[in-house]
Amino acid sequence: MRKSLLVLSLCLGLFLAGCSGETTKTTAEESTPQETTLVATEAVTTAAPETEAASESTTLSAEEQHDLTVSLLRLSTDESNLERSDSNTSEVIDILVSYYPKFSALTKWDDTLDELNIYFGCATYLGAYFEQGSNGNFLYELILDSLAYLYDEEPENFALNNMLLKTSLEDLSGKKILDTSATQYSEGQYKVGGDIPAGEYVLFAKSTVAGYFCLSKDSNDNDIITNENFSYNSIITVREGEYFTLKRCYAVPIEEAGDLDTSQTGTFKIGVHLPAGEYKVTADNGKGYYCVYNDGRQDDIEANDNFSGSSYVTVSDGQYLVLSRCHIDQ
Repeated sequence: MRKSLLVLSLCLGLFLAGCSGETTKTTAEESTPQETTLVATEAVTTAAPETEAASESTTLSAEEQHDLTVSLLRLSTDESNLERSDSNTSEVIDILVSYYPKFSALTKWDDTLDELNIYFGCATYLGAYFEQGSNGNFLYELILDSLAYLYDEEPENFALNNMLLKTSLEDLSGKKILDTSATQYSEGQYKVGGDIPAGEYVLFAKSTVAGYFCLSKDSNDNDIITNENFSYNSIITVREGEYFTLKRCYAVPIEEAGDLDTSQTGTFKIGVHLPAGEYKVTADNGKGYYCVYNDGRQDDIEANDNFSGSSYVTVSDGQYLVLSRCHIDQ
């Protein structure tokens, strides 16, 4: 394996040496979801249709792969440790999270595959900008080990190393990586009962840009039942004959989604993801919002509040707690 590590390290070094120039990074802007509220001083509204933004794809052409890799290499950071506040590094980690299921499922070295090239490029970025002993360099070494095991055709070591890589990516990103066996519905529009079964789904955002879903009575989304922009996850129940649109996110049947990271802003089903009881919630940036729904359709509100600082909320089994710009005090 050490020979493979040396070869891969040299390849990364040569790739670095061949990259020069500067790029300008732009981020698609997303409309802020309008929360429904029962507070007397707040207007009662429903979520507004999403303002369209450039959608991000997880399938890249060869030219796009090269451009992305070169862009990653040209990014710079003053942090010696990997931090979520560094937007460039955050983007790299989110890319690694998005591609992990495909990367971990590889059975042989094939440098024509998106997932292999993306992991190679991200490893190059991490190796270039993070000092030994930092989180970023530790992640670089994990990826390098996995690449070497794959190259050397050592499937057992590849699988074992990827388990550690998965745990590290989840810890650093705050995102859940689903097992490849879980049923996933990717971006697109689905007719419930035909393309996707009726039922309850957990939706996961795919990247640093917020995920978005829309549930409508018609295929043109003119008669919207509910919709939402979300940063980590959402939960929704869909019924036969409805139209279900997913953008920058994917859906998983709730029984296959497993545990959720309850330290995040998101939607949590009480009795499944959180026990019933009283919770203290704290605003992330001055003002936060929470909402308690009695059903998975997001239309039967038990309580909600726009608050500053902190607040308390009590929830019961079967209810849904939605957190926006705030988190539960653990």
